[in-house]
Amino acid sequence: MSACCKRMLGSRPNESMSESNANPSLRILCLGASMTAGFTRSHPLSWRITYSPYGKHLQDQIQRYVSSIPSVSSAKVEVVIDGHDGWTTAMVHDYVTSDKCELDLASFDFCLILVGSNDVGHGRSCQEVCSDLLTLHKALHDNGAQTVAITISELGRSYEELDQVAEAVNNWMRETLCDVPGVAGVYDFNTAIPNKSEPDEARRLELWCDGLHMTEWGYCVLATSIFKSTMRSLVDRHFGVEKPKPTEVQQVSPSDTTEDGDQQQLRSDSAVVTSLSSEGSRSNNATSAGTQETTVSKHAQNLASPQ
Repeated sequence: MSACCKRMLGSRPNESMSESNANPSLRILCLGASMTAGFTRSHPLSWRITYSPYGKHLQDQIQRYVSSIPSVSSAKVEVVIDGHDGWTTAMVHDYVTSDKCELDLASFDFCLILVGSNDVGHGRSCQEVCSDLLTLHKALHDNGAQTVAITISELGRSYEELDQVAEAVNNWMRETLCDVPGVAGVYDFNTAIPNKSEPDEARRLELWCDGLHMTEWGYCVLATSIFKSTMRSLVDRHFGVEKPKPTEVQQVSPSDTTEDGDQQQLRSDSAVVTSLSSEGSRSNNATSAGTQETTVSKHAQNLASPQ
């Protein structure tokens, strides 16, 4: 059964910055499947499912950053989280373009799109996934939002064949989708926060809960990585801040995140999970494997050509 996580964080007047310089604002949509919803487990063997969306932590970090900029310190940041467990890219597109969609797509400045792993899991080809991704991004562009593509996360050690297709899709995002008008950036998820190729097993267990989804702390780290490598420069541009920032993807460790009380508790809980998981994994003598590079087909690269 598919579950949906839809949350609105923060509050702001409906005016955008272009409508009222006295009330600058930023509205972001985090759109996707279970990773966007924040699907997680207390430990790998648990059936207890909870949700800790990265968008919640991302809003906190963007709001703190914006509040530190004198010229826009009063600006309000709102993040809407719309994640659906098990949905493919085509399902997300069909939803946001249907009468059933409750989202005001025209109100968003940016949309972060994290989908594709379920497509790969259902056996869809690189060409099919890329075509659906392009269609979804263009649907958001047609409603006025700029999009940020998030690559498909590296899957666990039991999914090596699927990772080959996922990496082909990711290469298409990095090399072709990034040049489509309306695409503001590509966040390289699987490179910034690896799963099976993470050499430090303790860190891997701290960030990943079941081979496919992240721990609560993992979603905090994801939010920090997205903010530092991608969103901070887009926020500067949105508010007209003359403050150049690095745009390359950076490796982010848990210590890079500014911890409030809740995040400190998450780290404490994560340490317990890591300890429990490590005991069960020692006998496996698991080793990490590098992500296999796959060249995207010429046909897939041409998908983003002007229609």
